[in-house]
Formats: sequence, structure tokens, C-alpha cells
Amino acid sequence: MEDDENDIFLIESSEKVGGGLLTVTRDRDEAIQYLSREERYANRERFPIPDMILLNLKMPRKSGFEVLE
Repeated sequence: MEDDENDIFLIESSEKVGGGLLTVTRDRDEAIQYLSREERYANRERFPIPDMILLNLKMPRKSGFEVLE
């Protein structure tokens, strides 16, 4: 979950080197939708369960700590 475009660019650049799949969510609600398989994230083939989550704890609306809960 990330809202800073510069940080997203850095993460995406690292992902391309590592060859993994990267999905960026922009806020708490979208991250929870992804992890809960809701709405546009219902297809697990397209949006698999992540092996790792990079989480910005200071996000708009609500904190990343709420995603951890």
C-alpha cells in the first residue's frame, strides 16, 4: 500500500529486477479489498495472495496499522 509516486517508482523498478509480480494499492480500503478478495480483486489467478507486503503506515484516511489488524 503506497501513496507516494516516487516510492511506487522505486518499488516497481526493484520488482522488475527481481522478476516478481507487483500489485500496488493506493490506500487502506483498496489494500483490504485486495487481501479480502473483494470487488475487482476477486480473481486470485490475476491477484494472488502476496508473499510479502510492503506497507506504508502513514496513509491518507486511515493508518496502515488498521490494515495489519
